[in-house]
Amino acid sequence: MLRGLTSLDLTYNALTGTIPTEIGALPAIVQLKLEGNQLSGRIPYCVFHCAAAAQIEVVSLFDNQLTGAIPTEVGLLTQLKQFWSFGNRMNCTLPTEVAVLSPSLFDTDDCDEVQDQ
Repeated sequence: MLRGLTSLDLTYNALTGTIPTEIGALPAIVQLKLEGNQLSGRIPYCVFHCAAAAQIEVVSLFDNQLTGAIPTEVGLLTQLKQFWSFGNRMNCTLPTEVAVLSPSLFDTDDCDEVQDQ
């Protein structure tokens, strides 16, 4: 396993399919950049639901084909500085656990209205 991997940057690689749940098993990950691909489906909650997830600072998932809502587990990311998910097919409802984080962390430019649940 890639125990020392701190940054996973697979931007603009024409990746298809869903985001692999195994990303959640990377113990040292700080930056997750998957923008500009053709990833589809929901963001798996298990990507952010592990002990190491607390150290994630950057999540960049924009310009894919992701659907659903931002997982409530994003609210566990206490070190989060950026979360970009614009340019997808996601709904704009922020779970309460996520809405309590600083609004400046989220780029929701393609949303008509951002609401918390």
